[in-house]
Amino acid sequence: MRGTIASLNDYNLDGIQSKNDLIESAKVFMDYLFQFVPKKNFIVVLTDCDAKVIEVVGGNFMLKMFQKELDFSEGSHLSKKFVGKTAINLALSHRKPVQLCGEEHENESHKEFSCYAAPIEYGDELLGSLCITEHSRTRNENALGMVIASAKGIENLILNKKKANKIAQQSQYQNAIVENISEGVLTIDKHGTLTYINQKAIETLGFEPDTCIGKNISDLVPFKPIILEVLETGQGYVDREYILTNRKGQSVHLLKTAMPIRDHDGNLTGVIDIFREIEYYKKIVNKLVGARANFVFDDLI
Repeated sequence: MRGTIASLNDYNLDGIQSKNDLIESAKVFMDYLFQFVPKKNFIVVLTDCDAKVIEVVGGNFMLKMFQKELDFSEGSHLSKKFVGKTAINLALSHRKPVQLCGEEHENESHKEFSCYAAPIEYGDELLGSLCITEHSRTRNENALGMVIASAKGIENLILNKKKANKIAQQSQYQNAIVENISEGVLTIDKHGTLTYINQKAIETLGFEPDTCIGKNISDLVPFKPIILEVLETGQGYVDREYILTNRKGQSVHLLKTAMPIRDHDGNLTGVIDIFREIEYYKKIVNKLVGARANFVFDDLI
């Protein structure tokens, strides 16, 4: 029984993103593993959840031997149906680490090797397996531990990447919301350094969008910023009127709200400032008054 070689493009993997995460994360650990084993006698194999080979790392001697003797390379299908009982398909079916050495293999062509495999999982999802294979019938006392640790490392790396992607996606949504509201929004850290500002705030305050982030708010405006009082006192304020002159020399009449930002321990880490020009509210009031007047007049008719 031999593996049937096929191109990776000849079959589909469920969850393209999961496959990409698996390959990207596993390569780091496969290359790392290969630094600690004799290159002449070892290969490191990554498979998907169906025991199809995705990636192989090894010395030229072992790679040629595997392809010639076992018909084995990237794209090979190593399920029990094709190659009998192996460490890889046992690790996948039982979802636990497995080692098979020499005569323990069912396939005669595999009995010259010792294989050490561990499943790779993401929550309840089985992603694939990682296997170290040595050209030896003798059990290697360190190999199984190495492959277990590497599989866990791959799982943790995938988990962290998915968390980072989720945070990035949430950040994109939040930025899209903040950039499209009619209020100006900015944040400063506990030192008064500008850490975020949306487009409306840039326009209102007359800032240069490419150079203002990272500067102290006091250096960006020709007056003492009111929000620094929030840093000093730890107390915010709601709907205060202010008239200020922006960097372009324009007089701006604002309605402002500023609130302290605190960490999980209650420590002050910054301030968020939200403001809108009073003129906007005047227009809203005028529209409401006009609508009421029209309603009354029409009603009388």
